Amino acid sequence: MNVPPPEPEPENAELIFFEALDVSAEDREAFLDQRCGDNADLRSAVAALLRADEEAERGFLSPGFMQHMVAPSSNDHDVSDADASSDDLGEPRFKILGKHRSGGLGDVYVAMDCQLGREVALKQIRGKWSDHLEAKRRFIQEAEVTGRLEHPGIVPVYAMGTWPNGESYYAMRFIEGETLAESIKGYHDADKKMESQVRRLKLRELLTVFIEVCNTIHYAHSKQVLHRDIKPSNVMVGPYGETLVVDWGLAKMLDVPSDQGLTENLQLEDASDSGSTETRVGGRVGTPQYMSPEQANGQLDEINKRTDIYLLGATLYQILTGSAPHTLNDECPTLEQLLVRIGLGVLKPPSQINLELSAPLEAICLKAMSKQSHQRYRSAAELADDVRRWLADESVSVHDDPIGIRAARWIRRHQAASYSMAVALILLTIGSIVGSLIWGRERERQYKISEERNVKAAELIAANDKRLLELRTSAAVSLELAQQELSANRLSSALRFLRGTTDAIGKEPQLAQEFLQIQDRGDRIERIVRFYHHADQSRLHNTMSKDAEAIVESVASLNALGIWNRDDWWYALPDQDLTPTQSDDLRHDVYQQLMVLDALLIKTIATRLAGADRIGTGRTLLPSLVRFLRTDIGKREARAAIVISDRLDRFRPSEAARWYRSVADYRLGNGMRLSGSDLGLTKNAADAQGLGVLCMIAGLDPAFERLFRGYGSDDPLLEAQDLFGRASTERPQSYWTQLSLAQVVFLAADRNDDPSWRKYDRAIQTIGRCIAIDEERSIAFADRSSMYRYQARAITKDETLKPELQELLVAERRRWSLNDAQRAKALSTDGTKVADPWVGWQLGLALFEVGQTGKAMDQFLETSILTHPIGDLTNVMFVGADDLRGREEAADIATRMTSDDPDFVLGHVLLASIRLNQNRAEQAGESVAKAFEFETVPSHAYAIRGMLRMRTKQYAEAREDFEKALDSDPTHSWAAIGVAASGEQLGHSDEARKSYQSALKLLRTSEHQAAAQLGYARTSARLGMFDEASTAVANALQLAPASDLTRSMKPLAIEYANLREQNPGSPKLPPLREFLKLIARSPRVSRIEVPQAPLAGYRAALLNGDFELDTLKYWADPSGARWNSSEGYASSARLVTQTPYRGRQCLRIQSSGHPSASQRGQTGQSLPLDVGGTYRLSLMARSDDTQADAIEVLVNGEPVLKIPAGSYEWTEVAGEFDVPVDFGASNDQPRKPIVSGRVEIVASGRADVWLDELEVWKLPAEAELNEQTTIGKEF
Repeated sequence: MNVPPPEPEPENAELIFFEALDVSAEDREAFLDQRCGDNADLRSAVAALLRADEEAERGFLSPGFMQHMVAPSSNDHDVSDADASSDDLGEPRFKILGKHRSGGLGDVYVAMDCQLGREVALKQIRGKWSDHLEAKRRFIQEAEVTGRLEHPGIVPVYAMGTWPNGESYYAMRFIEGETLAESIKGYHDADKKMESQVRRLKLRELLTVFIEVCNTIHYAHSKQVLHRDIKPSNVMVGPYGETLVVDWGLAKMLDVPSDQGLTENLQLEDASDSGSTETRVGGRVGTPQYMSPEQANGQLDEINKRTDIYLLGATLYQILTGSAPHTLNDECPTLEQLLVRIGLGVLKPPSQINLELSAPLEAICLKAMSKQSHQRYRSAAELADDVRRWLADESVSVHDDPIGIRAARWIRRHQAASYSMAVALILLTIGSIVGSLIWGRERERQYKISEERNVKAAELIAANDKRLLELRTSAAVSLELAQQELSANRLSSALRFLRGTTDAIGKEPQLAQEFLQIQDRGDRIERIVRFYHHADQSRLHNTMSKDAEAIVESVASLNALGIWNRDDWWYALPDQDLTPTQSDDLRHDVYQQLMVLDALLIKTIATRLAGADRIGTGRTLLPSLVRFLRTDIGKREARAAIVISDRLDRFRPSEAARWYRSVADYRLGNGMRLSGSDLGLTKNAADAQGLGVLCMIAGLDPAFERLFRGYGSDDPLLEAQDLFGRASTERPQSYWTQLSLAQVVFLAADRNDDPSWRKYDRAIQTIGRCIAIDEERSIAFADRSSMYRYQARAITKDETLKPELQELLVAERRRWSLNDAQRAKALSTDGTKVADPWVGWQLGLALFEVGQTGKAMDQFLETSILTHPIGDLTNVMFVGADDLRGREEAADIATRMTSDDPDFVLGHVLLASIRLNQNRAEQAGESVAKAFEFETVPSHAYAIRGMLRMRTKQYAEAREDFEKALDSDPTHSWAAIGVAASGEQLGHSDEARKSYQSALKLLRTSEHQAAAQLGYARTSARLGMFDEASTAVANALQLAPASDLTRSMKPLAIEYANLREQNPGSPKLPPLREFLKLIARSPRVSRIEVPQAPLAGYRAALLNGDFELDTLKYWADPSGARWNSSEGYASSARLVTQTPYRGRQCLRIQSSGHPSASQRGQTGQSLPLDVGGTYRLSLMARSDDTQADAIEVLVNGEPVLKIPAGSYEWTEVAGEFDVPVDFGASNDQPRKPIVSGRVEIVASGRADVWLDELEVWKLPAEAELNEQTTIGKEF
């Protein structure tokens, strides 16, 4: 058996790639031979990185997603025979001798300067960029910045001109010699073989070169030019002692406006491309191994002259150690981690690499490479001066030598005086030495004994201190990295850093306090991560109409944050580690998730109201509805929905929640259900999303349309499109909002009679934004694959297109469709486990469109097997999601193919499998019967017939079919679980139990595996193996939370009832009864547990009352202005950061004039309030000579508190107000339990006040204080 070689480690390939960048082109092949050896895969991976680097550098002019649209220019030409820059007499000045090398932007040729008779290097822009204005501009500026600098250390530009075809070039000195990187490598490679004196001499030569580089950079800085990419490979050392700094392609001219700098205007385009690893990394400028912290952090505005000082220090670092200061290694295996490490200022001291390194040289290097730029040398000249002083054996500015070294230096400079002093000192000390020898000998012996004891103790203490210091340092770095990830909204990554830190320090008693703090922080972040994970899953299941799974995941997401524990959940979130903006986003994400759960519960009720059998006429609907209302079906969900609606309304009211509550009340007999026409305009993004979903369902399902009729326009799909558009405007980074918008835009376009294929463009663009938000989800790729297919079909019908163009456009979109479908399939598959099997319908259709019929049929068949509902699930779908996503199209294809070719046996089997998948058993039986008319019957045909026979309780015949299917295909999953299920029905419990266990190895979806686990549980229970049965039930619920335990375990309940009646004393009864009790208590969708939180008192949802959100978010006067002053009244309100009471900022109000009812400045905010409730409003105030009654806070137009007059530091000011029980009620508007109130801050006199921590609390009523409310009540 041939075992494929392991793929190369990415970090190894990346490390060699970085090293190869500093090797000249002609030596690179030999270098790769030496580094990669016989490892062809590693060599290939490095070569791919080098090619990608070259392509990325060439691609700096165009965004990555447009890269495929940049065609090679027709102006590419060979200049080997070209002449350049003819003078006035028509004679060419430069003659091309040959090509020297190619770069990302230009080609370099060796040419002869015919005027001066010398060889020069001639650089011209590459042909593919010749028509690109930005490329020309950068090329010209590169020449101009080099020509601007006239210094022996900078390659001179001799001339600049254009070719006859208008393309630019410039001529410069042709450089010979080697790079400083090569000189450094040669020095360190031969280091151990050199004599010490020769080694010191070679080091002095390298440091002399370094001083020349510093001088060159100092000169450039004097001309207001930054290099920004200084490194040893960009320094040329000529054969005659010349030192030249080259490659000024990333230079920046400080005296040129930023939009005209060399690379500033390209940063946005670079950031969208992969970026050259050498010079651009994700919007960063420079080479990673040498980058400064500000470069690594992408802080382009912070890059200045001291950035170049850092890069000079990095070059010195390589001279001293032989390696670049920042490299990939086991501690830092990826480029992203390397950049984070650089940004934090983490640097391995040079002396840890070169143990013989001089301390002053190390101090010079570390000073130049300080993390904070103001701590570095002020200029390159200062840096060069310190290196020059070290070469001259003088003290340097950044290091204090020990007295012994200073004395030795003095002696070397004053040898005669030193000898005389030494002789006198020797004579004086001889007498003292003789006299003290005897006396000191005993003291020395005692001292040694004590010293040895102290040394051992000190060594132990020092070793422990060092270990603790290393742990603390590591923990501090991890915490800083976690904070950076947290600030970037990468919560899972931040959690990994925190958990890694607690694992490292958890067993250290001395670090117990740090451990507890980090653990608490990790626990808070983990709760938020779990919330977003489960919320995400619920949205996916909801999109696929898997309502039961969606409800379970939605409840789990809200449980993770403890939403049910307090009525004011918006102030009880674990958001202490988040920024104010992140906390605000989290509150609205929870609000959105509550809306989703409310909708899911109402959806189950509405399904039954509309008729679970998809009733088509009002005549049949009414009797069905009457029967439904006489039962308890849906009441549990209705009660839970009302609790959720309360939580929604107390945070922010919404029209969607109004409709949800009306359906729930209607189900409980407490009121009339609202129609769509009864609802008003949406209140927020979540409201628009919720109503958009309702309109979308109404547009797809006629029965539901009767329940939600009349909202907005007469066209539910167009109304949904408008609503999703509003939601996406408010939450542009919401994946699911963008997905919903794209889907409804597509549905509306497809329904449109407009034959233009362009009608799908908007849907495709919208789904593209969705993919840009998250490229790791399959659903958007699958949907876009479908959109491309529909667009291709529309193109084939467009008679205005030329045949050649039509063929090209169709082929292009079919290819894109296939690519997206394959991407979706890859994302939905993890090994043998398939998370989203429905994606297979799209892949099969894409394969069929490109003519790969055989593969398409196989894909359809596989998908029909994977998506078949083997187990008992509690889902009731409004719309057949699989049919919408390609299943019905696949059935149409199978129908057409069998009609065209009745002998196409696979087509009959596929059609039968799809019809069985759709629960159309009669049609499935007709199709599969045709497969048995052929001599060779496919294995799946036996499995289908077995499934059909199981439905008619022909268990023995079904078992025979399943066994024949397994004989033909031992991996057939239907057959495997069919053998087990038929055996169980025939009473062969032991055999069936083993068969279920075997089937688990073949089943590839969670739902199928859950069905096998429940079968294993039933058969184990029958055999008295209740522990195994309980474990299997738990496994099934974990695999598929929507598993219907009641239906699945009903056979055991029936057997228990029969046994109790026939043999009440049977020893089998007690354990079976306990097992059934366990099943009854198990969490499942049919039991909706939404606890009712106590309402004894809570903090009302006054948002941004601490004024930590910028732009006074949520505060505005009725006109919409954040602060509005009436005409003739001077007042202002702004956020300030000076001395807030708490947090980082507060609100400062300044106004002038005397108190007046007509002239005022104001802002306010609406918030939900309970009718009949008593509230306390409080704030912290600080004042500077404020007039009496100048600032007051009103609620519902009535004054609640006034800011005291005078000058004082932070003081609490509070007041109370009541909300009347009939507030907001009228003849047209019945009384509501929750109403919208308004808090206003009003200035009407002379004032200078600071406000912070504005809060509104509902006070508990006396009866509520004495009432014990049960939390966790099951509805």
